[in-house]
Amino acid sequence: MQWRREPGPWVGDTLQTATGIAVACAFVLLLLPAQGRSHPETVVAAAVGLSLVALARWLPRTAVRPPAVCVGYLLFGALLRDAAAGSVSGFAALFFLPVIWLAWTAGRRELLVVFAAMLGALAVPLVVADSSYPSNSGRASAIFMIAAIAVGSTIRVLRRETSRAAAEASKLHDEARLLSAQNEGLRELDRMKDEFIAIISHELRTPLSSIAGYLELVLDDAHLLTSDHNEFLHVVSRNVNRLTLLANDLLLLAAAENGTLTFAKTNFDLSELLGEVVNAARPNAVEKRVELCLEIDGESHVDADRPRLAQLLDNLISNAIKFTPDGGSVTLRALPVGDHVLVDVEDSGIGIDADDLPRLFDRFYRARTATDRNVSGTGLGLAIAKTIADAHEAQLYVTSELGHGTRFQLRLPIVAPAVNASRPAVGLAQR
Repeated sequence: MQWRREPGPWVGDTLQTATGIAVACAFVLLLLPAQGRSHPETVVAAAVGLSLVALARWLPRTAVRPPAVCVGYLLFGALLRDAAAGSVSGFAALFFLPVIWLAWTAGRRELLVVFAAMLGALAVPLVVADSSYPSNSGRASAIFMIAAIAVGSTIRVLRRETSRAAAEASKLHDEARLLSAQNEGLRELDRMKDEFIAIISHELRTPLSSIAGYLELVLDDAHLLTSDHNEFLHVVSRNVNRLTLLANDLLLLAAAENGTLTFAKTNFDLSELLGEVVNAARPNAVEKRVELCLEIDGESHVDADRPRLAQLLDNLISNAIKFTPDGGSVTLRALPVGDHVLVDVEDSGIGIDADDLPRLFDRFYRARTATDRNVSGTGLGLAIAKTIADAHEAQLYVTSELGHGTRFQLRLPIVAPAVNASRPAVGLAQR
C-alpha cells in the first residue's frame, strides 16, 4: 500500500508533540488504582510508549511514519488496558488521540488503517481475556469504536471545509493584492496622463497664440489677398481658435485635478450674466433656426467667479443648441427658491439615453446620440461645467428623455446684494 500524507491547514510536523502528550497522558492513568493489574504488561507498555516517543522524534520523515507511530500507540494503549483488565476506562479512551490526530493531518487511507487497528486493539483482548474483564466491556468497546468513527469522520469534514475556506481566503487575498497593485498602476497612469495633457496644452498655447496673432495681421490686409486666399485663412483662423479653446479646456481640467485652479469670486446680479450669455449664443441659435428664450424672475445675487460661471452657462446653452434640430427651442430660465436660485437650460432636442446619463459629466465621454449622429465635440464641455459647479458649491443635475429633449438644472446659493463684494482668489479643493 502506498501511503498518502495530506497535511491539514496550519498543521506542521506535530507528530513528536502529539506522541509525547499521548504517552504522558497514558502514564498519568497508570497512577489510578486498579485491581489485578499485570505488572509485566505494564512494563512492556511503558517500554513501547518510550519507543514511540523515540520513533516520532528520530524516524525519517516519510509518509509511513505517522500511521506507523499511531498504530504503535494503539498497541501501547491496548497493553495498558489489558494490564488493568479493562477496569480503567481511560485507557480505552486513549484510542481517540491517534484517530483525532490522523483525521486532521493525514489522508483517508491512514485513517482507515487506524480504525482497523483500533478495532483489533479493542476486540482481541476481549476474545482472549478471562473473566477478569468487566461484563459490559464488549458493549463499551463497541461504543468506543462507533464514537471514534464519528469523531474521525467529523474532523475530516471540518478539515476539508477549513482547507477550502483557507484556499478561498488565500485566493481572495492574492486577488485583492493584485487589484491593489493594478489600481495603483492605474492611478499612476492617470496622473501621468493628466501631467502629459497639461504639459502639451501649455506648450500648444504659445505657438497657437503666435499663429493667431500673425493671422490677424494678415487678415487686416485682406484687400491684398485673393478671395480664395482670404477664405483659406479664415478657415485656418477658425481652427486655431478651436485648438486654443481645447488647450484652455484641458488646462482647466488639469488644474482642477491637481488643486491649482483658482477662482476670483465677486458679488453680482445673476440676471445680468444670463442676459449676456443669451445674447452671445443668439447668433448660433439663429443660424440653426432654434428659438432661444430667456425667462428671469427678478434679481438673484450670487457670490461667484463671473467669467467661469459664464463659461459653464455657455457650455450648457451651446450643447442645447447643438443637439436641438432646426425649428426647436432652447429656454434659459432663473427662478429663486428659498436661499437658492435654480437656473434651467431646457431644450426640445434629441435627448439622451438613460444608460448615458451616469457618465455624462466624465471627461471625453460622448453620449451615443452624439456619436450616432456624428455631432462634433470633444466631450469636455459638460466635464468643465461640472468642475465649475463643484467649485462654487453648486449642484448640477440633468434629466432627459430620448427623443423629447434634455434639461440641465444648476442650483446656486443666493447672497445679499453688495456694492463691492470682490474677494481674493480661492483655490479649488483637490479631488
